[in-house]
Amino acid sequence: MATTSPASLPYHEPGITTILIQSSFLAILNAVNAILDNTVYCGLLGQIFVGVAWGTPGAKWLTESTEEAIVQLGYLGLILLVYEGGLSTSFASLKANLLLSVAVAITGISVPIGLSFTLQTLIGATPLQAFAAAALPSPVLE
Repeated sequence: MATTSPASLPYHEPGITTILIQSSFLAILNAVNAILDNTVYCGLLGQIFVGVAWGTPGAKWLTESTEEAIVQLGYLGLILLVYEGGLSTSFASLKANLLLSVAVAITGISVPIGLSFTLQTLIGATPLQAFAAAALPSPVLE
């Protein structure tokens, strides 16, 4: 027998504990970001530390579904940043630096991969292990 799904998502009020935890998380997140951005220009690091403190590695105050939603919003923000960078790129400067950019990209990919495959002979690593070791320092593969 097929299961039926509701026509809409039912609303359940969150508990006061959930409201306090999430609002304190957002307030501290913004405060730490503002303070560190104005003093040492590293607000993102403060946000990461607050996330670690409130999340699974720290106090475990945030639920797993909340953490997953935050990660998904982070990925969406990253995609939008890359998209904005593409929109604001000047075609003239892109055309002028194309060969240099391609050379840097090829070097940034091939040198770590080439050096990591020396691990096969030095310590007897498998090709998959060598490729995984190459992907770690390669910024383009991330």
